[in-house]
Amino acid sequence: MERTPSGALFGHVPNRDVEAFAAIEYAQTRGVLVDDVDPEDLWSMLIALAATWAQSAIVYTVDVEEDEDHRARRRAALRVTARRAFCTS
Repeated sequence: MERTPSGALFGHVPNRDVEAFAAIEYAQTRGVLVDDVDPEDLWSMLIALAATWAQSAIVYTVDVEEDEDHRARRRAALRVTARRAFCTS
């Protein structure tokens, strides 16, 4: 599933996303985020969720004329999905 044959998903770029990993780890120790998913895996899944509409760009392209309601709806859907998947409460 990874692009590289082995190793960490983000290991090939030193110091990449260290703040995000630290924030995820901190939230896990506080019980805000699930702690049975590795921070790197959780971060990767969040990125993939956020890129959902970018992947659909093959058939649909957003432009500046798009109604703000559409963007707000997508942000809300992403927020709800991430909470349900990764938050403890």
